[in-house]
Amino acid sequence: MPTSHQYIFVLWGAQCEEAPAAIFVSELRAAGLRVKVVGLDGIHANGTHGLALLPDITLSQALPLARLASCIILPCAPATLQRMAGDPRLQEFVMLAQAEQALFVVEGAVHPQLPQIGLNSSTLGEDVLIYPLGAALFDFTHEIIHALSG
Repeated sequence: MPTSHQYIFVLWGAQCEEAPAAIFVSELRAAGLRVKVVGLDGIHANGTHGLALLPDITLSQALPLARLASCIILPCAPATLQRMAGDPRLQEFVMLAQAEQALFVVEGAVHPQLPQIGLNSSTLGEDVLIYPLGAALFDFTHEIIHALSG
C-alpha cells in the first residue's frame, strides 16, 4: 500500500457490534496507528447490546478522507449492513477507499453482502479479511497492526 494512506476507519452505527469495535479501536490506537471511528448515524448510536461509542467524525466528514484509508473495519452483523447499504455516502466512501486499495475487515457472515455497499465483487477475496469472534480477535488485530505498520 502506498505510504500516503494514513487512516484506519472503524464504521460505527446503530446495532453495530460493540466488542469487535472496541477491540479494534483500542488495540490499533495503542499501537500508534491513526484510527477514526466514523459515525454512520451521526454522533449518537447504540450497538447491539446498548453500548454507545462516540464517533470521532461523521460519515460526511470522513468522505473527503476516504482516499487516505489503509483499512476500513465494519464491525456489524448482516442485518446491520443491510440497513446501512442504502446510504449513497457509504457507497461513495467504500468506492473511494477501494480505489486506493484499502483493506476491508468484516465479520464472516457479512462477506457475501459486501457488493451491496459498493465493494467490487471481483476483488473481494484480495482486499477483504474476515475477523474471528471471541478471544482470537486480539491475535487477529495484532496481525493487522503488523501488516499496516510494515
